[in-house]
This record gives sequence, structure tokens and C-alpha cells, in this order.
Amino acid sequence: MSLLDSLDRIPDRIFPRLEARSYPLYIFWREVCHFVISCALMAVSYVLFLYISVYAPIIVFALLGVWMTYQEFYLHPKKYDQKLQGGLLDWSVWMIPFIIYILILYKF
Repeated sequence: MSLLDSLDRIPDRIFPRLEARSYPLYIFWREVCHFVISCALMAVSYVLFLYISVYAPIIVFALLGVWMTYQEFYLHPKKYDQKLQGGLLDWSVWMIPFIIYILILYKF
């Protein structure tokens, strides 16, 4: 199993068989995990902003945007048979908080 597959399965290890018990709760749990990791990336980009470059959050945002677009709209539909609605929800939970963070940080 690859590193990315291992990371993808962390929420399932915390609450095993949640998908079979309650699918809506499973979706909510996965989106909470996505949001928490997005916030962690914002914290890392802020540290980079303070100590390395004022453009670091934009670079992190661009890399995140490219990766999430590839993952949610190409990789997951092929590998996990994920529907477009699931990809849009995941992409939104990853990207919208980061967009708000960038707007606040640079006072647009």
C-alpha cells in the first residue's frame, strides 16, 4: 500500500465500518477530516509566510489547487469510482477555507 493510500484510510481507521453504519455520518466525518487538514496546511503556509516568503501561502494554495483538482476529478473517479458530486464536495471543503484564508491574509 502506498503512502497516499495509507493517508487516505486514516479516517476509516479511527471509526471503522462507519460507512456501513451511517453513510451521511461517514460523509460528514470525511469532510471534517478534510477541513482539519486544510486548516493545518493554512498554519504551515502562515509559518512559511512569516519566515520564508510573503508569497508562500499563494504557492501552497496553487499547489493544493492543482493537486486537489487532479485528485478529485481524475484520480478518485478512476480509482474509487467517485461521482462528480463527491468530488465537488471534497474539492470545496479543501479549497474554500483556503481561499478565505488567502483573502483575509492579503486583505483583498
